[in-house]
Amino acid sequence: MRLRWLIPLAAPAALAVGTAAVYLALSGGPTAAAPVAQTPGVSSCVASLEKSISPSTIPLGDSVTASLVVSATCAAKRLPVDLIILADESLSMTKARGGGANPGGEPTATPRNPDETPVPGTPGAGGVDPSRDEPAFCSAQDGNNNIASPSPTPRRRPRRTPTPGAIDDPEEIPLEEAGEEDLISDVKGWVRDFVGQPEIQRDMASDRLRVGFVSFAQSARIKQSLSNDSSDIISAVGRMRGTDLTKIDVGMREAGRSLNGSGSRSNLGDAGRMTIIVILSDFQFCAKDLRAGAGLSKETKVITIGLGRKLNRRNMNDLASEKAFALDKNDVKEMIHLYDDVIAPPIPITMQQMTVRDELYGNMQLIPGSAMPPTVTVTGQLLEWQISALAQTLSYQVQPQDSGLWPISQGAEFAWVDSEGLAGKADFPNVEVDVLPQTATPTPVPTDTPTPTNTPTSTPTPTHTPTHTPTATPTPKPAPAYLPILFRNWPEEVKPTPIPCVPEEQTIDVALVIDTSNSMRDPTQAGGKIKLDAAIEAALEIVDLLKATDQATVVGFNATSRVASPLTGDKAQLRAALQGLPSFQATGTEIDAGLSAALGELDSPRHRAGNKRSIILVTDGAQTGGDTQAVLAAANAAKAVGVTIVSVGLGADVDVALLTQVATAPSLYFPAPNAEDLVRIYREVARLIPCP
Repeated sequence: MRLRWLIPLAAPAALAVGTAAVYLALSGGPTAAAPVAQTPGVSSCVASLEKSISPSTIPLGDSVTASLVVSATCAAKRLPVDLIILADESLSMTKARGGGANPGGEPTATPRNPDETPVPGTPGAGGVDPSRDEPAFCSAQDGNNNIASPSPTPRRRPRRTPTPGAIDDPEEIPLEEAGEEDLISDVKGWVRDFVGQPEIQRDMASDRLRVGFVSFAQSARIKQSLSNDSSDIISAVGRMRGTDLTKIDVGMREAGRSLNGSGSRSNLGDAGRMTIIVILSDFQFCAKDLRAGAGLSKETKVITIGLGRKLNRRNMNDLASEKAFALDKNDVKEMIHLYDDVIAPPIPITMQQMTVRDELYGNMQLIPGSAMPPTVTVTGQLLEWQISALAQTLSYQVQPQDSGLWPISQGAEFAWVDSEGLAGKADFPNVEVDVLPQTATPTPVPTDTPTPTNTPTSTPTPTHTPTHTPTATPTPKPAPAYLPILFRNWPEEVKPTPIPCVPEEQTIDVALVIDTSNSMRDPTQAGGKIKLDAAIEAALEIVDLLKATDQATVVGFNATSRVASPLTGDKAQLRAALQGLPSFQATGTEIDAGLSAALGELDSPRHRAGNKRSIILVTDGAQTGGDTQAVLAAANAAKAVGVTIVSVGLGADVDVALLTQVATAPSLYFPAPNAEDLVRIYREVARLIPCP
């Protein structure tokens, strides 16, 4: 039977991520599970409800305990994303005929113009240093930015004062040269790989993600407006040819226009959509062009993908919105991580204003004071709880007033309003109790108990047992005896008793080497701890266990390594170094760099003679580029000088074989499937390090 009160319907909710559970689990007994009971058009959160009673059969006059269990799951809300791929197709991205660059094309230093002031902190500008190395054509352009007309190899005559009577040299100097690598092919390969990733395919298919393609050289062209069809993007990138100079400012302006042009969701505003520009280039730009391109919305995130051996990393880092957004071309997985988890992560939706209502059947009498929690409101047969927090227990007892098979309630429901302001409701299944009628118990009739009669028994007469006559035993004759003779080991060698290693009596120098790649921002499981937070928490326990004579060093690593704290016994310094590691996060997982930096500290003059040296390495990924030999070389270098290495693989994406080889012994590799396992593992490691 349905309740007489209903909640109003609301518009459909956007998808969201999260799991809420209210446990109202009580005693055992029959349990009925309700299927998802959702009215279309309400909150996207889904409730699965159970109701049980114990016992299920009682005599009339007894009471029964009812329990309710509520669990709920909310899906994922993600904002729509408009993403522009901005690709460099200037001559420096092409390969020169004959396999090498023209001799005149090397970058040259351009003197700083005192009238030009960098614009720091702006996406697409990033605080440019004009004194950086620049391509030759930057100094060949005049003050009005006038250059020769575009051609397959743009050239212009050198400016000089004519000499009377001299014949002008007709040769022209090139403005931008072709390079040594076919970087346009690299762009095409990267774009195909990117749009083929499952996360990108998923979001383009649902129209959450629209991708556009803009190419630039001396001018910029929109080769594909924003689209949710990946084949459009692959077709557009296939039309890149390579020509003219590199003008990043015109490319940035065209990309900005594309974000508000055909196919964009600009009507949603900055609060309703995410905007991203991904730049693929060798970043051989003029400093003044970088400043001129600074006109993007502050909400637009810029990701830079560097290509080629002559990559200008300073320009690449300056253009990226954050240091972590500057990637190499092989970091496609890292790019997906930034897209899916950092720049446009799911927005959790939670259940709010949660209410449990249960209307008792007419012949069920509530036992006063039995409802838990006691904050229940009772109105006649209606029980109502307002739930302000999750993981609560709700129960009550009732006494049926009639015999027979009866439902406990007329109806029960769980209602909520989610964080999007959308309402939802789900009904509990009903359960029945079998009430047995009372019956009269017959009075037993007393009966006489007969008195037992004693019967005498006869005692048997003992009989005589004959005595055995002893006989003489002959004396044994002596026989030959043979004794083993030990020629070599007599007298037996006395071996010294080994002195046991007592961990509390040992002193250590330990390097805490922690992966600070961008993927350490993630939990290992939904709703779990952030991996880097868990690694820091576990390392802090090691620091707390250090004795006065112990020391530690803190090393973070991603594409590079950083000694956050040198070898020291100052616990306050070590704690501060560990807590500062999140600010060092960036792309890349160069395990060898972390191991080498750790060995550098353990081998430094700060090492205390007599302290046992060890490294605790924790990482959640495989070596960048797959160069395992560099990792093994760094590990072997440490082992060769007596350093014990303990390795911890965090999550499911680690290279188990490599980390097992890195450890001093296979038993010193510890898998940690979840971040929550780290503290337990570090406690065990802390016990092993002094006496491995």
